[in-house]
Amino acid sequence: MNAWKRSAAVLILLVFGAIVSASAQDDVRLEASSYANWQWPAASDGITYIPVCWENANGWQQETQHVKNSVLGTWGKFANVNFYGWGNCAANSRGIRILITDTRSNSHIGRVLDGRRNGMELNFTFRNFSQGCQNANRRFACIGSVAVHEFGHALGLMH
Repeated sequence: MNAWKRSAAVLILLVFGAIVSASAQDDVRLEASSYANWQWPAASDGITYIPVCWENANGWQQETQHVKNSVLGTWGKFANVNFYGWGNCAANSRGIRILITDTRSNSHIGRVLDGRRNGMELNFTFRNFSQGCQNANRRFACIGSVAVHEFGHALGLMH
């Protein structure tokens, strides 16, 4: 990734981070700081392996693949983390369980997500939130950048 793209990605993450309200941020901090073992453990090879699944991916193949590519091309490439699986969730699925919904995208922090149904929510339509992302030439950029942002929360990062 060249320096310009990396800088643009960081700027996008900062912009999306700025839209979170202070009260929501306080709730997230409380959740992460009050939960023992909130960090995902690393395996003996130094890599953190985190399963990912979709609660309701039917009909969203292009979007879910774009999320996977965006996350693996950023966090997966530059951090010692391996997000794997990416299929449909089963009733007992562990790891990050993603719900596709037309709300403000959000995620719990760190290992609090492990097995939590709808623990991360991603918006693919932008009809009710971030309507500027509905434009065909912006939609996939929004989907990818928001997903990278939310996966940062999944790794334990806060604003």
